[in-house]
Amino acid sequence: MMVNHLQEFKDVQQLNGDRLEQLMNSLGGFDPVVGGSPCNNLAGSNRHHRDGFEGKESALFYDYFCILDLVKCIMTKKSMNFL
Repeated sequence: MMVNHLQEFKDVQQLNGDRLEQLMNSLGGFDPVVGGSPCNNLAGSNRHHRDGFEGKESALFYDYFCILDLVKCIMTKKSMNFL
């Protein structure tokens, strides 16, 4: 029987390759990786600070893609170990 686990992280900037690998080992891997960055600097209705991806809050968008890349690398490494 497969049991699903939802892991929520308050600050994704605290995740690194070692922590992700530890989590993946304890959970048996990840199926989807879901996330989103705050859109304060992207929203069209924000007339004061529309800084785009360079804005303080929206820069988390890049952290999300860094995490995706780390997960992909870890999963690739794991699959190579099974060959």
